[in-house]
Amino acid sequence: MKNMRQKRNPSSGALRSEDWIVYQAGHLLTPGKSFDDIATLTERAQRGRDAPLDTLDTLIAPPLDGPLDILRIEQGQKGGHWYSRYGSGPEKALVQRLVDLEAGYAPAGQVDGIATDCGMGAISLALDCLARGIPINERAGMKFLVGNTPYFMTNEIVDENMRDQGFEEAIRVDTTSPEEVRKALEEHRDGILGVFVETISNPLIGRTDIRAIAEIAHEFNKPVIVDNTLLTPYGQQAFRLGADVVIHSLSKYLSGDGKTNGGVVLAPHEFIRGLRGFRSMRGGILSPDACKQIDAGLSKFPGEMEEYTRNARELARYLATVPNVERVHYLAECPDTRNGSGAVFSISLAGASGEEKQQHERSFFEELRKASGPIECKTSFGDGRYGALGQSTFGWGVPDTLKGVVRLSAGLGNARFAIEQLRNVLINVYRGK
Repeated sequence: MKNMRQKRNPSSGALRSEDWIVYQAGHLLTPGKSFDDIATLTERAQRGRDAPLDTLDTLIAPPLDGPLDILRIEQGQKGGHWYSRYGSGPEKALVQRLVDLEAGYAPAGQVDGIATDCGMGAISLALDCLARGIPINERAGMKFLVGNTPYFMTNEIVDENMRDQGFEEAIRVDTTSPEEVRKALEEHRDGILGVFVETISNPLIGRTDIRAIAEIAHEFNKPVIVDNTLLTPYGQQAFRLGADVVIHSLSKYLSGDGKTNGGVVLAPHEFIRGLRGFRSMRGGILSPDACKQIDAGLSKFPGEMEEYTRNARELARYLATVPNVERVHYLAECPDTRNGSGAVFSISLAGASGEEKQQHERSFFEELRKASGPIECKTSFGDGRYGALGQSTFGWGVPDTLKGVVRLSAGLGNARFAIEQLRNVLINVYRGK
């Protein structure tokens, strides 16, 4: 039954084809080389910038010599594009730069990508496309395997969204334990569509060993889909470790200014061909102007990530010395990553109970609003600003593990001012305690 399902799922076949498996073995799983150096990343981020786009490339629908041009463009016999719902010149330029950052060491043509209107759109599109080849009458019992602490909206995609299509809700596994993943695959092997993991979980900063998970998943011929938004290609190039699909939110570090939503799916060329056609029906297209805006900011990306992660390290080091911070969720060192777990981390505020921790969390943001300094309450990151976000004061219920948890994101600029602001805030929160 497993083989029949895989053969009847063209999207899955495009991810774990024989060509891709051979390619991974020869080019991606390289234990001595987990990521490129900063100079190489910077060169790839700036490559080809002196070649301006043709004006026609920026049009929604440029003029054609004739109807057959559409077929020639789709078959790769002619350059350009014919309608931006299927792709555009700015999207092609942006995606090529992102492919270079994630997999520029690889032979040309093996890895491709598409841009979407946001990061969640990229996740939804990729997972739906992977699942759509399963016949309706075979979907009962099938599901994705995901980490047990994914981003809350990812939960909705792998649960409610999949259930609405006739699949089961995802099975949750502690992906920081490769043996737990193996156990789940052995138990549910015929019912697993793919393994979806975050390189670093948000907000508790759990680290998944992508190399180990990929090796196990591939024993069962299951594709590995990785959300690399927090680490970015600066922190980890997940294709090198065996990922079959890499997803980013372009609204964060890869945008660089916090003014443009966007997402990207990077995967084997054949899978992207199918995904591009699927996207033309589903929508979620990133406009040519938005592609150009994001692409323009990528040249600064490697250097900015150096500063972001340096500032995060300084903040985390200070917070580890504060008595009323129960725990700092931050990893200074991680195998297969550069500069630990990146520039986003969390703290757990001390308290005698979950309710008391929540009260301290509310007080934290009341004091943050009054204290001078660069940190502000905001939901996103990667726009140059320092940010803080409470995890249990959105107005809905959360597990005890998130009560009193504050997510912090380092910004650009001197971390000393952020440390001084945190010092004043925490003194006032715990005054008299």
